Amino acid sequence: PPPVKELIDWDQQRLDVALKYDQVMEQFGAAPDSAAAGAAQPQGGTAGTIELQGLGVTGPTGEPLLENISLLVPAGTHVALNAQSGDGASLLARVIGRRITASGGTLRIGGQASGALQAATQAPGTAFAGSDPIIFAGPLRDNLIYGLHAGEPANATATPGGPASEALVMGPQAGVNVADDCIRDERIINALHIVGLDAVVYRFGLACTLDPARKAGLAGRFVQVRRALGTALAAQGASGLIESFVPERFNRNASIGENLLFGVASGSAFSGDNLARHPVMRQSLNAADLTPQLLDMGRRIAAAMIEIFAGLPGDHFLFEQFSFISPQEIGVAQDMLARAAAGRTGAAAISDNDQLIAFALRYIEQRHRLGFLTPELAKAIVRARAHFRQAMSTQPEVAGQGVEFYDPNRFCAAAPLRDNLLFGRIAHGVGGASHRVLAALHTVLRDAGLEQDVLRLGLGHPAGPGGRQLQPAERRALGLARCLVRAPEILVLDQPLPGFDDGSPASALSRIRSFMAGKTLVAVIRDATIAATFDMVVRIEGARVITSGTGTAPVPAPGTAPPPPGAPAPGNDEILALRAVPIFAGLDPARLKLIAFTSERLSFAAGDTIFRQGEASDAAYVMLAGSAEAQLASAQGPIPLGRIGTHALIGEMGVINAAPRSASVIALSAVTVLRLPGAVLLSLLAELPQIGLAVMRDQINRTVAAESRLAAVKPSQTPP
Repeated sequence: PPPVKELIDWDQQRLDVALKYDQVMEQFGAAPDSAAAGAAQPQGGTAGTIELQGLGVTGPTGEPLLENISLLVPAGTHVALNAQSGDGASLLARVIGRRITASGGTLRIGGQASGALQAATQAPGTAFAGSDPIIFAGPLRDNLIYGLHAGEPANATATPGGPASEALVMGPQAGVNVADDCIRDERIINALHIVGLDAVVYRFGLACTLDPARKAGLAGRFVQVRRALGTALAAQGASGLIESFVPERFNRNASIGENLLFGVASGSAFSGDNLARHPVMRQSLNAADLTPQLLDMGRRIAAAMIEIFAGLPGDHFLFEQFSFISPQEIGVAQDMLARAAAGRTGAAAISDNDQLIAFALRYIEQRHRLGFLTPELAKAIVRARAHFRQAMSTQPEVAGQGVEFYDPNRFCAAAPLRDNLLFGRIAHGVGGASHRVLAALHTVLRDAGLEQDVLRLGLGHPAGPGGRQLQPAERRALGLARCLVRAPEILVLDQPLPGFDDGSPASALSRIRSFMAGKTLVAVIRDATIAATFDMVVRIEGARVITSGTGTAPVPAPGTAPPPPGAPAPGNDEILALRAVPIFAGLDPARLKLIAFTSERLSFAAGDTIFRQGEASDAAYVMLAGSAEAQLASAQGPIPLGRIGTHALIGEMGVINAAPRSASVIALSAVTVLRLPGAVLLSLLAELPQIGLAVMRDQINRTVAAESRLAAVKPSQTPP
């Protein structure tokens, strides 16, 4: 019955809240009062010592998980906990980090027994980072400094987004009041660099908006960066990588709707499909005689999308990634086209016209390549843009409905920082354009001394409930960075990041060891070779320590922290090229159109690298025009593996086996390719077995040919 169901739901909610409370208390604990904190503070060289005597842990049914563990870790020692099998190393790390309680024996941290560590669940100056950190819905900054509250001095100030009138202390000996924004953010940004999260936060910063009324000086400096970026790209001969917003010119890399609005909607009246329905916009379309042309375009777009995506289920990822008509709208579009063919009129026809124009406003010529945009239509859109801007300024009833127009000399408060800095759209169809532009932008920001300002903006990005706005690896990195911000005397790591102990000089583990030089570090290390580089290695087998001793290599020197850190279908030539590729030869026209539409057309100049050996294999490429050469890197220089001509498919094997690129491909002439995303290729292989068979045959032929060429290479040219 409903009352019983409501009672059950309430009880489940109560249990969920209790569980979340327990998790938060385990992660952060309760701050001791000032007197207790002062009394509990370890003194001198004992602050980082760890001592275990006869420590044991039992499971829920009484089975021993750890038995009679005795260990002394002097302050400043780096300890590797290594277990070839089982969870003994992780269990011991969690006991030391006070995530679980020992069932017997004693644990002393900083000279204090575990039962005397005041009200906190974690010893003063100790931080633990595992694979499942607690992330709450506040900004990243608040997540990073949470758990550092340490009383309320007289000069305390409020932390943005956090409790009022609280000061935060950066660790027991740091003596740094985190209410000092500059010092706090500097410490946070350094932690982000160490865990490799700075690039993510930088990207969040570029996606933030900035109110120039509150930060006029910063906004003005960003406008200067906009100009400096144009100068930097021009110096590289790459001005064409960004098509700038010019009031008198149509931007072919922006949608028709963006071209008409030529600004950013700050409210819902002109957002999304509402733009096509707004009376002022419709007046402007009529004034430029655009309404019938956009209606015709909308019908052609609907027909093309219906044909291209025919037969795909509504939840197929291709809809989300490539179609500008949703699966739900496909059926609506079919009904609209049927009503239009029947000559229906009335309210339904008016609603259909609104939706068809909305389809047209989503169209980007350089991205979608359906050939619907003519020079005459582009000129008419620019005329309608001018009419719309004039109407918005002269009609009081709509002047305040929320459009901030683009101005080359002003910062647009409604637009993200990235759009303000680029002030245009990155050109579609130019190989590596986005990477080159964003790399140049990063350099210009760093040279202008604004990189840290972008990172500070990114720290305001919401993590989302449970960290849902972050990827799993990003959530774990955030939890690790939180520990580093505390500047702990003892840091305990239980595999906080995927592959963090891969042993490379650039790995997060190497950076953490540099940061913790002179302090105590305890880390679960599964690779015995990497574990041997630590000061002390504790090897665990089953429930017991089988050996403990010194490692063989020194701790990285202090001061080596890493540097800071970003309807016709598509053209007939694309369809013909795909049909000429053996693995696609047997596909029906609709499927070939789908492949072409979901691909990206890119151009490369002679000498450009299409992809580089060792890079991630994220796409395959179909050669539309030009020639290229596959090369294998060696100590004596690149070894040519063979020429690649028109209609060849390259890079597909790396996508299939998820391996890095095995060779580089260099353009020998001007080259045009279709870049087929790896997810699309894998989907085709899963759905169409004949493609998989063709890939196998092609790879066998290529392997035989490559082996013959390598056998003919002189011994002096072969790689060691």
